[in-house]
Amino acid sequence: MTKWYRENAPITADKLADELMRLKRGSVSRRHFLGVTGLGLATAVLARQPGLFNSAAYAAGDLGTQMSIATWPNYHDPATFEAFTAATGVAVEVNVFGSNEEMLAKLQAGGTGWDLFVPTNYTISTYVKLGLIDELDLSKLPNYDASTENARFTNEGIVEGKTYAVPKNWGTTGIAVNSDKIKAPVASWKDFFEIAMTEADGRAMVHDYQLTTIGNALVSLGFSFNSIKPEELAKAEELLIKVKPHLYAINSDYQPSMRATDAWMTMCWTNDGAQLNRDMPEIKFVLGKDGGRDLVGFLRDPEECSEQTRRLRLARLPDDPGKRREGTHRQRRADDRQPRHEAASGRCHLEQDRLSGRSGPHPARVRRRGDADGSGPRRADGAFQIGLSSQFAPHPSPLPRSQGEGTGSRPPRVPFAPLAGRRWPAGRMRGYLNTHSDGQIMRVATNTKRNLVTAALIAPAAVWLTVFLVLPFIAMLVFAFGERAPEGGYQPAFTFAQFANLPTRAAAFWNTLMLAPAGALLCLVVAYPVAYYLAVKANPRYRLILVSLVVVPFWTSLLVRTYAWMYILGSRGIPNLLSMIGIEDVRMLNTPGAVLLGIVYGYLPLMIMPIYVSLEKLDRRLLEASADLGGKPVSTFLGVTLPLSLPGVMTGVALVTILLLGEYLIPQLLGGGKVFFIGNALVDLFLQSRNWPFGSAIAVTLVAVVVVVLMVAMRIAWKVAGTRQVDLV
Repeated sequence: MTKWYRENAPITADKLADELMRLKRGSVSRRHFLGVTGLGLATAVLARQPGLFNSAAYAAGDLGTQMSIATWPNYHDPATFEAFTAATGVAVEVNVFGSNEEMLAKLQAGGTGWDLFVPTNYTISTYVKLGLIDELDLSKLPNYDASTENARFTNEGIVEGKTYAVPKNWGTTGIAVNSDKIKAPVASWKDFFEIAMTEADGRAMVHDYQLTTIGNALVSLGFSFNSIKPEELAKAEELLIKVKPHLYAINSDYQPSMRATDAWMTMCWTNDGAQLNRDMPEIKFVLGKDGGRDLVGFLRDPEECSEQTRRLRLARLPDDPGKRREGTHRQRRADDRQPRHEAASGRCHLEQDRLSGRSGPHPARVRRRGDADGSGPRRADGAFQIGLSSQFAPHPSPLPRSQGEGTGSRPPRVPFAPLAGRRWPAGRMRGYLNTHSDGQIMRVATNTKRNLVTAALIAPAAVWLTVFLVLPFIAMLVFAFGERAPEGGYQPAFTFAQFANLPTRAAAFWNTLMLAPAGALLCLVVAYPVAYYLAVKANPRYRLILVSLVVVPFWTSLLVRTYAWMYILGSRGIPNLLSMIGIEDVRMLNTPGAVLLGIVYGYLPLMIMPIYVSLEKLDRRLLEASADLGGKPVSTFLGVTLPLSLPGVMTGVALVTILLLGEYLIPQLLGGGKVFFIGNALVDLFLQSRNWPFGSAIAVTLVAVVVVVLMVAMRIAWKVAGTRQVDLV
């Protein structure tokens, strides 16, 4: 059996069941799967599934029927949850998080519904200081005996002599190495970074979790993991910038890449290393001899939950001592090491002059409801030109009256003298007619009822936009001029320091401002021929079906479609096919080209539809006229079709560009953390660094860029539309 066959053979039923269980407990994914969901939350329900448990669930006292725990992937044996449900009848809902900072942000927002959560050791004091947790009642934990625990692991859960959390497990961060691919010995973090730039060039991964990556870089240089000295942090930054071009990805979801041999070496948490070695013995787990830090996972209930009995019953279940210390763990880091940069309708109407080419003074005509005819002297620019010889004097060449005029209830048309010699925009002209009269022209009455109906229809949208758009933007603007609080978040201030720090995210701005327009242009190049065929060439009988096929991709999640591209561009996809014909070592994933491909695929329908709408309204007689006049197909397209479709083109380009400016998912998945957009920077600043003021400053700047892009697009569209109207006349 060849190696290729083993790697690509269909999965067996037993293997599928094993992978499904590992997915439920999170072993096949870490922070990466969680971050791409926007809020960093992925939920796996490990109970109440038909046939999952052998014994029937039952209610015990007032425990209820369900409890919720927020934790990390791989932290709990599913058998523990099964035993808990069998003993209490309470189903366990597992909410998986990728960083302590995400968990803290969720708790600060309130309304989590959690009964238990698992913070890492260094965060306990922050939770206490912010009032998010209260002291534990240890009498409800008879299975916990502090005297049997190592003080090294319990001390972080004790603040000012009070116990706020109890340790669940401990571990560290090491190095996972594929020994079949890397022959050089890897024994330290210094070796890790050196080999990442040589033998494992393009095949090494580091965490996108700042705590471990920065700390391990410090250790490799001989500094303390928790160093906060500016000169030492600067050297660590220099090392990470140097090694970045040689990395395969910057991602904490390293298991899939290591299993597919896309990556050969990665920073790795304890239990992930054990799992990789269990399933692939050639992957070794190494603890760096130059140091690191221990980390401890604690059990804790949120302060927002008042009843402790239900949430603590889970912790009371006896645990297998051999399994108690298993799990994926988080790296300890001192709090002070966290980065700090981080119109009512009236009865009078004025009609445009049907002779658009007339110029100079022209008598004004007022058309009242019921008039058979009437026309107004409107200029090409939309303004009314009024010119009379004298105030209240009749025009020397009075306009002919329509039949019956002056004999019935309708007053005769007369020049409107107060406007003599003035040039008025159409809107102001109507306003003047509504408020002025010489006694012979009826005053226009306001339709109050219609105004109320209009206001009632607009009010819900106005309230929605105010609450969910205007007010959040105001809050973000206020945050942008504040400072980062010591524990992260926002503290009031008035400073421009956050905007002064914008150059530190120059790479994110550069990638976004370059790749977003490039992606929109590529979408246009691909979309226009498709839209042209659908609107002009396609058989009308099948047009609706073809248009539906364009929209079908939106029926599935963009996340799922992008994951599919990860497989196609990964080592088992196109590169594997190329290797069969002798083209070896082709890497397509985690490159700018992969990001552009994902952008075109994801946003193509949004470009096709506006162009299709413009072309579908195209008057075919114009094309026939061009052909009758001797126009060739190319000249007809350039002179007729393209100009008439430009509004749709501009709409599509503006729509795609604006959405791409805030894109996060595609760069994260297909760029592997190496292609950093502004959206990725915002997630990092709000959920990891918790530097809300700096993140707000970047967001405000992004909104300003979007407004500028939108205004430019609208101005161009208006000009194009105006030119088109003149040409058609």
